[in-house]
Amino acid sequence: TEAAPPSLPPEASTDHNLAELERERVMRRGWINVAHISQLAAPGDYVTFEIVDHPVLAVHGVDGVLRAFSNVCPHRSAIIADGCGNRTVFRCPYHAWTYDLSGKLIGAPHMDKDAVRDIRLKELKFEVWQGLVIVNLDVTAAPLASDLAFLEERIAPLHFERQKVVRSGVMEIACNWKVLVENFCESYHLFCVHVD
Repeated sequence: TEAAPPSLPPEASTDHNLAELERERVMRRGWINVAHISQLAAPGDYVTFEIVDHPVLAVHGVDGVLRAFSNVCPHRSAIIADGCGNRTVFRCPYHAWTYDLSGKLIGAPHMDKDAVRDIRLKELKFEVWQGLVIVNLDVTAAPLASDLAFLEERIAPLHFERQKVVRSGVMEIACNWKVLVENFCESYHLFCVHVD
């Protein structure tokens, strides 16, 4: 029988320098799932998400195109949208700058129209893979789909793209992200923690 791989050393979950390195190299440069296409089914549907303190807005445009943006107004960096829902425009609560669903500025009270003509929300790299909306903060990131090609055949029978999100929520858990992922990937605790 093949021996189980050893667990990570405790320092992998407690070292602050390693945690910062992971934020920089994994979270800020990696592909992160932010939504499912069922959450962006109709024009105007949107979801917000945060990737290592970077607010993200994913939206279904009136042109049928899904897009992801930095969820901050380029004027004074106020958050534009919270939660999820459906809108026809996004209006910054700070100075009422208004953006259409493609991220283009369409209104800026008391501003010279020529001075703000080319302003847009910062568009982020994103892909839809098997129904998952996946964003990358790194504009130089290589496409994701080719890296996941080896999974296509195994994932396809699950029909992720046909599934729907029926409930979502945010939980803050005081642990290193690897502890949480490892906990969800292992079944050893089930006999004790989840038994009546």
